[in-house]
Amino acid sequence: MRDLREKLDDLLYLLNDSRYVKVDNDHTETAELIAEHEFGDPDGFDYTYEALYKTPSKNYFIFGEGGPLSYYAKRIGPAEKTSGWDIIPISREEALEWCEIYDVDAAITEKEFGDLIRKA
Repeated sequence: MRDLREKLDDLLYLLNDSRYVKVDNDHTETAELIAEHEFGDPDGFDYTYEALYKTPSKNYFIFGEGGPLSYYAKRIGPAEKTSGWDIIPISREEALEWCEIYDVDAAITEKEFGDLIRKA
């Protein structure tokens, strides 16, 4: 399992006027890890890792990273890409959809989004 601390050492990331703070014992503001998903070999070009987080103010975001053929790749030349990462703010509904797409454990999904799930 990866940890946001490994990738975002001392990083404050500002998106849409919201501050996303790395998980760290030195910060009073922390984001809670909800679930993780990874695809492929970590050394592969198409490797993708995503983690869904919730901030103390109940905003959700995805921390993602991947190889040069992943969604997270960064262009470094006209025909060249390298591995990259990003933080993507998402709505609560999008966070639920992410959990459903990646088949997150039902107990976690129910605990976090129970009020958004329709009963059959």
